[in-house]
Amino acid sequence: MTRDAPDRVALIEDHRRAREGLRQALELVARGWERTPVPRSADDEPWSPRQASEHAIATEFAFMGMIARAIEIPPPPRIQPLLADPDAALRALAAAAEEAERVLGAVSDDQLEIEVEFAASVAGLMRFAAGHLREHARQVAGIR
Repeated sequence: MTRDAPDRVALIEDHRRAREGLRQALELVARGWERTPVPRSADDEPWSPRQASEHAIATEFAFMGMIARAIEIPPPPRIQPLLADPDAALRALAAAAEEAERVLGAVSDDQLEIEVEFAASVAGLMRFAAGHLREHARQVAGIR
């Protein structure tokens, strides 16, 4: 691994921390699951905790699918969860976590620079996926 090469272990740990942030936000959201906040600006697209969770979890499966195809392992299923409550979201997130651990655990240092759709490389998509989880964890938690 060269000095400027991405650190695979650090990328995986960052993703775990981001996913943990979403899990913690889901544990705290009880009231307001369906409530959409008032937009702060014309450019703001407010989502309820439910909408943010459904999107974040569905794209987690999709991002892991992109990485899996790039490294030539079986991808996780594509899902579009309908999450009736935070408990359903926690269960769906646990399933996404299991798939993410399987896929990210299969990535080798040599595979980090493989080109993927949507991002420049496997490492880039790993970074983006972690940031995406963080963004939606903030939405679920009501932090702007």
